[in-house]
Amino acid sequence: MTVSFAVAAPFREALLEYGRDGTFGSTVPVETRSVAGVQTRYGHAPLTGLDAGTTYSYRVRLDGKVGDPGSLTTARRDRSLSRSRLSGTRASRWRLVR
Repeated sequence: MTVSFAVAAPFREALLEYGRDGTFGSTVPVETRSVAGVQTRYGHAPLTGLDAGTTYSYRVRLDGKVGDPGSLTTARRDRSLSRSRLSGTRASRWRLVR
């Protein structure tokens, strides 16, 4: 699963913090991309090793400043879906792109 977001402000460093039960014990670097002539920067953070049917909390940290938390729930193992789904996502400061 990959968490992606878009930010209309410049930043130098981006990290994604995530964990279960409202904790943020794991951190992954964010790959950032930009488009020529557009101020918006796009971030993508791949998450691996997630458990099926589990809710995780996550938040983006840009240049040390922490954004509002969001959550995602992975698909249950007994479903025929091969991709996980995002649900209950909240990002008032940064907009998630799909």
